[in-house]
Amino acid sequence: MEIKVIDRLFERFQEKGFVTDFLNKEEWLKELSCFGNNLQMIKFGLQNIKDDLPTAKQFVKMCSPLYSVERHLNTYDGKQWARDILANHQAGRTVRPICLTFAKEALRMKGNHE
Repeated sequence: MEIKVIDRLFERFQEKGFVTDFLNKEEWLKELSCFGNNLQMIKFGLQNIKDDLPTAKQFVKMCSPLYSVERHLNTYDGKQWARDILANHQAGRTVRPICLTFAKEALRMKGNHE
């Protein structure tokens, strides 16, 4: 990996509103050297940046295709389906009574049918 890749990465950080003056290019070059010339991995990492500028080590993890899956699994509680059913019901959409019952049970709500 060449230093110009790191320069471009820092430019992208700046485009996202991050200050890069304090970042150590050599550290980033060392950490990201594991990708060789695979710029697709770095692009993937850029897509995973949300609110805070990551460290070089955090960014390497963000470049993994598994990163977004792991992040999603860590925030997913397995009951979104039940909330979706209740939202549909509350919006006046037709929901089968048994589905409504299961959704309420999953969310530990009282009352089987409305």
